[in-house]
Amino acid sequence: MLSRVQSIIQTTIDPDWTTKAGELMALKFKCQQTGRCCQTPTLFIPVTHRDLACLYKELDENFDQLVDSLAFYSLQSKRLEEIMAYEKMVVPPIRTSRGLGFLALKKQLETSRCIFLEKSNRCRIYKSRPLSCLLYPITFVEIKTRSNETPSGRRCQFNDKEACLQSIGLRNHVHAVFSKASLNSCLGIGKGQRLNLQKLIHDAQVFYRDLEEFKRAVSEINNLAKKGELLTPREVISVLLVYGFKKNSESAASAYVINML
Repeated sequence: MLSRVQSIIQTTIDPDWTTKAGELMALKFKCQQTGRCCQTPTLFIPVTHRDLACLYKELDENFDQLVDSLAFYSLQSKRLEEIMAYEKMVVPPIRTSRGLGFLALKKQLETSRCIFLEKSNRCRIYKSRPLSCLLYPITFVEIKTRSNETPSGRRCQFNDKEACLQSIGLRNHVHAVFSKASLNSCLGIGKGQRLNLQKLIHDAQVFYRDLEEFKRAVSEINNLAKKGELLTPREVISVLLVYGFKKNSESAASAYVINML
């Protein structure tokens, strides 16, 4: 995935973001600071290895506090086909000694409020919030084209809830869309200025970079679990945290080299 993201071949969207009918249908969003996204019962905030590294620093490098702020949301179904479908989701579940679950920020059981949401509806870790929070209400979806189509030679069609950002590799388009959860709860959609195209492209690159790295790490953890080497949730968090520090350090080193050129 990362190699495809790094080989963007062109932007497939015009400056006005018009539909086939010529109507202006731009993505617009301005946060209304209601805190609704932080307390929606059906919405959980997935956490990646890089998110863990940032959150750990925000919590004064207190590992116990980090563990207490996270939860593994387990799957209720035991049907094999449903579990396999879950494993193909954008953010993969992790096999721990307590079962299969998604690593995410913890929510209060009674109110579904994020543990970091204060009474004033302000986020206590706003500057270090997970990438999924940073991107909300936007998410990215890959749209595969048919083998006889060339993305660089065709125009993507989209509506007011999505925009085709770019062609990636030779077959796929990446669409920026408002997530289904946000359409039911977010009051900022459709308000404010149009979202910046270059920022969306940058966010998509970061999103797919982090996702590829996270999937690789989770795959190794899950393969160990299948061999009977199950890690506890605490151990999984520890492994991912170290991995997150490693990747963040590599990115910082790469940025330093680029700045020196």
